[in-house]
Amino acid sequence: MVKFGKRVGGGRRIASREKLPMPAMLSTIQHYHVAVLVDLSSTGARFRGDKLPPIDEVVSVKLDSVQAFGIVAWSRKNECGLSFDVPLSKFDLERLRHKIKVASLGWRNVDERMACDDWQTGLAR
Repeated sequence: MVKFGKRVGGGRRIASREKLPMPAMLSTIQHYHVAVLVDLSSTGARFRGDKLPPIDEVVSVKLDSVQAFGIVAWSRKNECGLSFDVPLSKFDLERLRHKIKVASLGWRNVDERMACDDWQTGLAR
């Protein structure tokens, strides 16, 4: 298996990464995991959260209106890295960048946005 985000034999990433903090839902066959997207590239993403899926777990991830599938390539403490089965399209990456840009105008941080989302969906009531 190719190392997460690394070029074969190199150590330089194939796809550039961008910090795009936003809430994410990671789903495995047995569990749902709420996490925060830390950074994103077309080939993978890094997430932060409690009780994230272990290495080699097959995962479906929902980022706003974008859904992707992949495998957990690494995991340590409260972070994990997901390698996508199929790279994200330029359109999806641009849409996520735009969402973060717009959201950052109204929210101070990701925790504030997640708290509001929880309130809207009834989780915080």
